Amino acid sequence: MKHHRQGGSRQGVVLIVVLVLVVMVALAGFGFLAAMSTEYEAARLNGSMLQAQQTMASAESTLNWFAALSERERLVVGGWYHNPTLFRSRTVVPLSAIGGNTATTQPGIPVEQPASVDLTDDRWRFSVVTVDVTAEQNPVLRFGLQNESSKLYLANILRWDEATPGHGRVALMQLPGMTDAVADSILDWMDTDDQPREFGAESDYYQTLDRPYFAANAVPQRLTELLYVKGVTRRMLMGSQHADLLAVGDQSSQQGELPAMDANGDFARDPTEPGLGWNHFFTIHAGERNRNRSGQPRIFLNSNSLTLLEQQLTTVLPENLVRYVLLARVYGLTPSAGSGVEPSAAPFSLSMVPAFPIASAADLIDSVVQVSSPSGTIVVQSPLQASNPDFSALASTLLDHVTTDPESVIHGRINISTASETVLRTIPGMTPEVISQIVTQRDTLEAEQGDSVAWLLSGNVLDVATFRHVFPEITTGGDVFQCEIVVYRAIGGPMLRKNLILDAASSPVRRVQWTDLTDTPLRYSHKMLLPPLQ
Repeated sequence: MKHHRQGGSRQGVVLIVVLVLVVMVALAGFGFLAAMSTEYEAARLNGSMLQAQQTMASAESTLNWFAALSERERLVVGGWYHNPTLFRSRTVVPLSAIGGNTATTQPGIPVEQPASVDLTDDRWRFSVVTVDVTAEQNPVLRFGLQNESSKLYLANILRWDEATPGHGRVALMQLPGMTDAVADSILDWMDTDDQPREFGAESDYYQTLDRPYFAANAVPQRLTELLYVKGVTRRMLMGSQHADLLAVGDQSSQQGELPAMDANGDFARDPTEPGLGWNHFFTIHAGERNRNRSGQPRIFLNSNSLTLLEQQLTTVLPENLVRYVLLARVYGLTPSAGSGVEPSAAPFSLSMVPAFPIASAADLIDSVVQVSSPSGTIVVQSPLQASNPDFSALASTLLDHVTTDPESVIHGRINISTASETVLRTIPGMTPEVISQIVTQRDTLEAEQGDSVAWLLSGNVLDVATFRHVFPEITTGGDVFQCEIVVYRAIGGPMLRKNLILDAASSPVRRVQWTDLTDTPLRYSHKMLLPPLQ
């Protein structure tokens, strides 16, 4: 009996051991399953983020392709200003899925036509957005690019100040919140000398600070460099909204999207505060190709060969205007609206020496050429008379196809079609009355008129003398663009956001700024990025 009881006891111990082993194996299995689930979720999230990053790369590639187009080609695909078809809620489609409702914007980068969106669709999309500040009191979000030529090129301020002492400060004082002291300090930061202006500051001031440094004595390489200038604050440079967003973002990242724009895309801000910072009005990257709207190099008017110049001009201009340009190169121009003979009535030979350069294509308007001949001086009248009915078309053709600048890139001209009133006020020679007319008339122009600055004359906005004065400073083009790329999904969730500046004035197109905005609070609703629901 005793032996039997001992055997039963051992059997009970074995059962307990087996149960413990089973539990341990089960727990190990559950642990393995949990680890695998975690690994799977991590792999899935990592793969999803890789898809988002590749979508961002596709968005940049699409923008590179678009920016490299000529002005006419950009218009064909919808233009850069507001183009929801190309820049709103784009979905990258695998090459194997090409067909059906797709369109190829670049070889290898097919994208869906975003007619509508399904909120159950979890594919990554991208939108290209920018804030339109043309109407400064009511900035709106649009699907397109910001032309950097719509802003004030910082290097121009020094050039204007050297040409007319004091105009640099006058130009800077047009910006909201600017003071004489800050304006002079900005000029001192950029000029090459160490002599402070009336209210400015040079290195001798910056060396007295707790963390001393020297004035750059050069145009900033990045706009944020202006924060080193005496008196410049982040609120001035980046705007009150940006400063407030940064403060909120630093305090808590859990507050979600901030209602800085309403459902219509309008900023909701305190009207007593200048919400826009100087970064909306300054640029260090503005430039444009010295090419016509079709992308062909412009004809250099100051060529040393009259034969070559005649051959080039004959392909785009009428014969009488070609002859007048050649006479101007030989005898020089005289600004005058006086009458005279037709260019064909004056003696001319291609063997003559082009002794006089043409300073500006605008000098050909309402001018005369005094031609010396055995019978005396012959006054030749320019075919470009601002009072002629065909002036606008002829001047537009001329200004599009010719140049007096030998460089392949022209820097700093201001786009009068898209610049805000604040930026227009900085241009030397622009009066408040002229600016008011520009802002009023530019939205009513036909497409062909708006392609050239000649409408300022044909529309009686400027007289000829003022037009000649401002012509070197203005344009209707520009090939450097800024935007924000947003990568997201219709179902919501995480986003990737980058601020991008593309320089398409140079060749090939190059990225000059690439700033991560992902951790910056969103100032508009996620729903605004989506096309209408199905």
